[in-house]
Amino acid sequence: GPGGSPGGLQKRHARVDVKYDRRELQRRLDVEKWIDGRLEELYRGREADMPDEVNIDELLELESEEERSRKIQGLLKSCTNPTENFVQELLVKLRGLHK
Repeated sequence: GPGGSPGGLQKRHARVDVKYDRRELQRRLDVEKWIDGRLEELYRGREADMPDEVNIDELLELESEEERSRKIQGLLKSCTNPTENFVQELLVKLRGLHK
């Protein structure tokens, strides 16, 4: 279909580089990697229950840490392991990122 070509993807990446400087991009990647690693630990053996995605942008758009915390806990409601530490650490990491 339209826009399905690999060329279309390249163009989008170029615009992202303009929006965030390299340090900011790297910070976001680090947070995403950290989230992936922690989710794997939290959901070990129950990968099917893992949330599809923890969307950093969505979290950054929320006004307060309380809302962010609720959103994250909602994403993790299927988790049988304690998630409090993950939630707290993620909130701290989000403070260092920009919309």
